[in-house]
Amino acid sequence: MKNIKSKLVIICQIIVVAILISMVSIPRISNIGKEYVEFTTQLELKVWLKLDNTNSLEYINRTFDCDDFSIRLIDNARESGYKIYLYNDCDKYHCLCITKINGVWYKIEPQTDSVTSYCKEL
Repeated sequence: MKNIKSKLVIICQIIVVAILISMVSIPRISNIGKEYVEFTTQLELKVWLKLDNTNSLEYINRTFDCDDFSIRLIDNARESGYKIYLYNDCDKYHCLCITKINGVWYKIEPQTDSVTSYCKEL
């Protein structure tokens, strides 16, 4: 009986690991080696954000929260060929995205699509 319990525990652990792996954002094979470009204008970024649906997703505390929204936006940007990066605002314990347009960095709040200039160089 003890042997069966230990095997069930191992099976459950494998299932949990498989679920966790499936939740991790892994670049698609078709994107390996792909060149990504910066947005050329704020307007181009805002139009792309309008077309993207990340901000319409449901916030679920500790399950789908700020880091998940940010990663989803980054994945969607890469699918469209754009460069967007993860930004961790340590003072606020909050994840956002950033992107560079003509030498200026912009913060993007993936949950609302708000865009604010950040700085000229990081």
